[in-house]
Amino acid sequence: MKRNGLFFAILAFFIIFSFSPAFAANEIQKNVGDLKIFEGTWHGEAYLLDGQNVPVIIYIKSDGSYKAYGQGAGSFMVAGQLTLADGKILFSSSRSQGTITFHANGKTEMLKFWSESGRLGGEYERIK
Repeated sequence: MKRNGLFFAILAFFIIFSFSPAFAANEIQKNVGDLKIFEGTWHGEAYLLDGQNVPVIIYIKSDGSYKAYGQGAGSFMVAGQLTLADGKILFSSSRSQGTITFHANGKTEMLKFWSESGRLGGEYERIK
């Protein structure tokens, strides 16, 4: 149970981080036709409800399957799946499910996650 709370707390940070002015100034939300564009390594920092920040790295395969790893004292691993449905990017895992938006500003690509509850979210920047 403790790991579930950690994952949701991490997603909460990503919602807050997604309003970062450095990225948002030139950000464009992109439409997606194929999950293959997400293949690669993504990195972000998660905000926990208890105020901790935890680095997170996520590896996405061309079929949309992914594994996310929280690093440091709050370490965890979550496996999940991205899917496309009705023009939306969806994610699901044993811990959470929700929607994703894909953003780019010419130099940076970001994935922004929001859980179905709307309380938690996340943001990952492509690093590879």
